[in-house]
Amino acid sequence: MRFTTLCSHRTNFFLSSMLTLGLVVSVACGDSESGETDEDSHGETEDEDSHGETEAGHDEIPEVDCDAVQVKGYAEMTIWDSCTGCHSSALMGDDRANAPVGVDFDSFASAMMDAEHAAGEVAAGAMPPGGGLSDAEKDELYAWARCGTPE
Repeated sequence: MRFTTLCSHRTNFFLSSMLTLGLVVSVACGDSESGETDEDSHGETEDEDSHGETEAGHDEIPEVDCDAVQVKGYAEMTIWDSCTGCHSSALMGDDRANAPVGVDFDSFASAMMDAEHAAGEVAAGAMPPGGGLSDAEKDELYAWARCGTPE
């Protein structure tokens, strides 16, 4: 086989491999027509959060007219008592009852980081285990998460 023919075959193989790889990446990572991906601003997929759990999704959180409701601050809300039995930075291991480490609601800063996720889990009925939240507590959480997470 002549050298130029061998180089031509290698070049064709390389180009077809790159084209195939490009197509696979574009299909796996997003909408090939719009260029959009399924990642949010943190580089996470819309179905998985930073803790590797399935996320309820922001669409499931009821809409809130932030101009029409009085949004309580974190310190005024009683819902956290239903969360911190498992989601507390003071708890370790089995005491967390499988709550992911770092998803805590015993401080404003940590609750604020997971506000949308928590509201989505409550809206989906996944949290707290066994339910037990009043409609008023749920509405307070939705308003807090949607309307700026005031301290």
